[in-house]
Amino acid sequence: MGYLQVFINAVVVALMAMYVYENERKMEKMSTKHDQTVLALEKKHVDEIKDVKQMLSTKAGIEKLTEIGNQQLKLQDKEKEQLISAKVETEKLSVIEHQQIEGIRKLTEIEH
Repeated sequence: MGYLQVFINAVVVALMAMYVYENERKMEKMSTKHDQTVLALEKKHVDEIKDVKQMLSTKAGIEKLTEIGNQQLKLQDKEKEQLISAKVETEKLSVIEHQQIEGIRKLTEIEH
């Protein structure tokens, strides 16, 4: 019976070794899958950060362009105001010139 007990124990040990071997293989596969998942998530995270940075830089660019556009509009408004002011001054000078011409004509009439 002693040999039978040794044989049974050897079979049990062999089965346990096979069980451990299978579980180690499964654990290695799961670990590899886990590592791949972590890498994929890290890559996704890095890509998302790049996208956010791009969006922020795009937003900053749009804000800068908007600011430049607003400055150009202000300059255009100032130029329009200056043109209107110059036109008003020209009209005033034209009226004064006509008054001077009329005054000179009247003086000329009086002198003759």
